[in-house]
Amino acid sequence: MDKKRLLQEIITKLREDATNMLAAAKATHDEATHEDNKAENKYDTRALEASYLAEAQARQAEEAEANLAKFEALPSRDYGPGDAIGPGALVCIEMNGYADYYFCGPGAGGVVFEIDGEDCTIVTRDSPMGGRLFESKEGKSFEMNGKTAVIKSVV
Repeated sequence: MDKKRLLQEIITKLREDATNMLAAAKATHDEATHEDNKAENKYDTRALEASYLAEAQARQAEEAEANLAKFEALPSRDYGPGDAIGPGALVCIEMNGYADYYFCGPGAGGVVFEIDGEDCTIVTRDSPMGGRLFESKEGKSFEMNGKTAVIKSVV
């Protein structure tokens, strides 16, 4: 799996997500403040509900922009077999004869990308998998959901 291309795909996707979330928040805000949504009586809560939605979407857009900034600032580093796993590492784990790929990122945990026909999941230090990977080294084994996993490679 090409780590450089994966990182570029991640940045492109996060940029698209941030743009789309910002546009959705703006559209919802415009709807909430439009004169057609003015309350007709004390039970009419359309504008209030739209404003809550716009506020939540704005927070999501801010988070997406923060994740994008973190990935754009991520230094390019190659990891070797003896190096402790850290941000920017691409890790291959073998569990039950299957290989799974994880990208140790500074944010956007849980997002899955497909590169060269293989799925790769972003993990952060705070996630259960990330907690096991960060600071570990190639060859280390650990238990995950009652199964033994082995760190096969780190790039």
